[in-house]
Amino acid sequence: FVNLHHALIPHLNEQGGIAFANGESLTTFVDKADYSYFLGPDIFVAPMLDDSVTRTLNVPEGDWAYLFDQGVALNGGDSTTLDVPIDAFPVLVRAKSPLLPLLTAALAR
Repeated sequence: FVNLHHALIPHLNEQGGIAFANGESLTTFVDKADYSYFLGPDIFVAPMLDDSVTRTLNVPEGDWAYLFDQGVALNGGDSTTLDVPIDAFPVLVRAKSPLLPLLTAALAR
C-alpha cells in the first residue's frame, strides 16, 4: 500500500489546501454511525467495522468504481455489499475521476 499512499500525496495536498482555504475539513463524514466519509470529492471510504470480509454500504450519488476491483461498477443511491479480502479496503473512486487510473496503476506496482 506504500505505492498507493505515495500516489495520493498530490491529491491530499491539493484537497487539503482547498479545505483549509474554505475553513473545512479534508474529510467529510457521510454517516458517522458507520464511519463512512469522503476524502476530497472523488474518494469515498467505508472502513471495515468488524472482522468480516464483506462491507455493506450506501453508495453516494454518481458513478463509482471499487478501487480494489475495477470490474465492480456502482451507481449512486444504491446499497451494495462488497467482498473485501484482507489485502483490500472498501474504497470507491468516482468513475470519471483522473485519480482512478493513477491509483489503479499504483496498486499494480
